[in-house]
Amino acid sequence: MIIVLGGQKGGTGKSTTAINLAVEYLRLGKSVALVDADPQGTATTWVDTAAEAGHPTPVFIRETKAEVLMDRIPELADEHDIVLVDLPSELGQVQRAALVVADVVILPCGASAAEMWALTESTDLVKEARNPNPNLMAFVVQTRVQRATKAGKSLRDDLAAWGITVLFQQLINRVAYRDAMAAGLGVTTMPGADEAAKEFSSLVVELHSRLEGQEHEDAD
Repeated sequence: MIIVLGGQKGGTGKSTTAINLAVEYLRLGKSVALVDADPQGTATTWVDTAAEAGHPTPVFIRETKAEVLMDRIPELADEHDIVLVDLPSELGQVQRAALVVADVVILPCGASAAEMWALTESTDLVKEARNPNPNLMAFVVQTRVQRATKAGKSLRDDLAAWGITVLFQQLINRVAYRDAMAAGLGVTTMPGADEAAKEFSSLVVELHSRLEGQEHEDAD
């Protein structure tokens, strides 16, 4: 399965989500490849940190050229259970190339109104990608959410018409995400990160429950 982390806005947690997904899938015994297609190189730094600390790491490549990604990502999918692609924030050729070959796109989004509004162009890009890739499944995950925030219902209703699902499990703005990455870990393998680990594991469970449901609908 090819899962890409995309979206127009920077600072929403694309790299953090991609890295924690890689760690959780490894913990679950999956064969994982992680592709850093973001010039910022956060995933690259994390892999170097994890390897130096002796922590498990996914198969890793860094590639920022759209034409190479079109070929390399499907090749990795033939070799691994999960391929995760950390995309740049710009809605350019790299995002378009990755969406054309992806099974799933996850769009991390902060809980503020401005960040939700910024999803508009990203949803347009998803619609565009579904012309050559009609089975592309799209999800929004709300990140850096404050504990008291109840945002999500209006966004969920608005995006349903676009065929984009807002996951119920939100990712709280926790120091554990920063500390885990700095240690070359994810929150599900970081000692003492129990609450963050629980919420991220729940996110993965919900994601796959929804993927299985969508696959059953398509089969019908």
